[in-house]
Amino acid sequence: MLQIPVANADGWRGASSLNNNQCVQLQHGPHRGRLVMNARAFKPGTTTGRGQGGIVYSDDHGRTWRIGGVPFGNKDPYATESCLVETAEGGLYVNYRNEVGDENQPRLYHRSQDGGTTVAGQGQHNDLPPMVCNAGVTRYSWSPRNIILLTMPAAAGRRDLTCFASFDDGRTWPVRRRIAPDGGYSDVAVLKDGTILVAYEPDGARKGIVLARFNLAWLMETAR
Repeated sequence: MLQIPVANADGWRGASSLNNNQCVQLQHGPHRGRLVMNARAFKPGTTTGRGQGGIVYSDDHGRTWRIGGVPFGNKDPYATESCLVETAEGGLYVNYRNEVGDENQPRLYHRSQDGGTTVAGQGQHNDLPPMVCNAGVTRYSWSPRNIILLTMPAAAGRRDLTCFASFDDGRTWPVRRRIAPDGGYSDVAVLKDGTILVAYEPDGARKGIVLARFNLAWLMETAR
């Protein structure tokens, strides 16, 4: 596990969160080339156990890492596992699982405009299903339309694995389509020809990993 020995300006230290998500390399803005990945953040007297959700970043191709801004720092709400994607402006959008209470807690998010160094905004998603499970996220396209994809269960008990689409960098998610009747943790990727791939654990991962394959036209049928 990657350890971050140097604290950020608010006293947080971090370690990589080794779950089902990808590191991204920023393609736009003043921090172009920066590597960013989801992380767990720790601060004496503030977090225990699994830590708080955050990010870590590297400006030297992974030789050294630093902890970025940490949202929801007082542990209420308690954000843990996360997935992240670069926004159209060269910023970051990070989507979190909410650990406070039961499965009816809303998804959480934070944004950064400086490559993850600080938090520019944070809040909760009322247009996504409340689900205590990590999600998968990726960019489908930059232009001619800004499209981000998100995959996660949409029903209690980690059922109805669903793909969501956003056209405004994750502010709203107007498109959704069910991929499978079950499915917990997942990750999503896009091939050069536009094919969308979703790898996910069915039925609590007791049946191995399943790969779903579809295209944007199939996903967008629900928006017509």
